[in-house]
Amino acid sequence: MSGSSQDPPDRKDAIRKILSTGWLADQAAAFQNAVMTEARLVSYDPGQFTHHIGDDAGGFFGVVDGTFGVMGSGPGSGVVLGGIVHRGTWFGHGAMILGRPRTLTFRAMEASVAFTVPVAAYERIARAVPQAP
Repeated sequence: MSGSSQDPPDRKDAIRKILSTGWLADQAAAFQNAVMTEARLVSYDPGQFTHHIGDDAGGFFGVVDGTFGVMGSGPGSGVVLGGIVHRGTWFGHGAMILGRPRTLTFRAMEASVAFTVPVAAYERIARAVPQAP
């Protein structure tokens, strides 16, 4: 996963945004703090992918700004756009939970910013924070 040519986002502002809506906003403060301590902030250029179908689990992502297209594939259809996710949406956890390769691809539809939490970081959080879902 590589960053983009955009200016680096302000981390404090990004944390404020990601905690204003979505899954993480509804979690215990200790868990939120642990995730934000481990999370890396990454900018994506339009068209850049976070990961592809078949990649190793690698971790999960939370949208701070912009939009990501959710792409899947089916017999005879190739890879198709199935939806768009916005601020507060977290994705990539399915492969991590199942311990299998990724079954969806996510692509920045515009200049976008996301937090990413690698699998090893989430495992540290889960051991350290009793409230970890």
